[in-house]
Amino acid sequence: MTLVADASEEMAVDADPVKALMGADRDGWLVYHGFVAGERYDVTVAGQRRDLPAADVLALVDRLRAMRRMTDEGVPAQLIEMRGGPDLDTYVLNVDGRVVELPAGQVLDWSAGYLAAWRGRDQEHAGVDQMFGADGIARLLEHPTEDEQRQMILLGLMNGGDQVISANDLIARMRPLVIEGKPPVKKTVISALTFGKKLMPNNAELMLRALGYWWDTERGPTAVSDLDGRPAEPLPEMPGLVILRRIMQVAQAGWLRYVGDPDPNRARWPLLEPPAVTIGPFRYELGASSVLAWLDGVRAFNEVRE
Repeated sequence: MTLVADASEEMAVDADPVKALMGADRDGWLVYHGFVAGERYDVTVAGQRRDLPAADVLALVDRLRAMRRMTDEGVPAQLIEMRGGPDLDTYVLNVDGRVVELPAGQVLDWSAGYLAAWRGRDQEHAGVDQMFGADGIARLLEHPTEDEQRQMILLGLMNGGDQVISANDLIARMRPLVIEGKPPVKKTVISALTFGKKLMPNNAELMLRALGYWWDTERGPTAVSDLDGRPAEPLPEMPGLVILRRIMQVAQAGWLRYVGDPDPNRARWPLLEPPAVTIGPFRYELGASSVLAWLDGVRAFNEVRE
């Protein structure tokens, strides 16, 4: 069975705040007192009386449903408190007798990961772990070559910041910097950023300068400084490799198996398809926006058991 590990897609909350609140009141999750001025709703939840805007109401009911789902499947879960001033951005939960504090936006995915680990408890994690091939993801993460370290830096600067820089954007930035010869074409740039392929020093230098930095080789072969000579650390990381590193750590602990694409080059750009893992008989496809909180839930369940 394949499940999408994005609880926000699984929770089908009513778009009408009143309908959602009345249903939650009926089920005993909260007390709905009524509508108040300014498009806000008066509720009591976890012993706290709050007036909430519509978006917060829908998110709250969604999270309460996630906890009810855990309870229904055998993991008692309830909301104890909401903290964080007017934004209520921290939820305090009791999960199977354990008090857990989570950012509000992670509650759905964390609870889904915890529940996935609970479903697969005491079972073999089916499937071949495809991270640990001879030249796969684990090798890249644990023993990258010097060229691959530089490729990771370049790709992190392109994809890990506030603005995503495509290969075409990078080429446009490189053209004015070319003094002799022709500017690189897209095929050359893509090849230079492919793990396992040679990154020519002139291409590495040109690409990094186009991104506003230079290789500070006096400090080390992969050290980076800005154009004013100041060390540029920490640098943004490739989002795809951040995700794969976290999956690898959980896989190495024996809590799941990675059964997604074994080629680390799939992580160079924003993930085109979700990574896939198995826990027990279930296969989960991990959405990029939800995977880290989901993995935290898997870890939380297993660490309690150890």
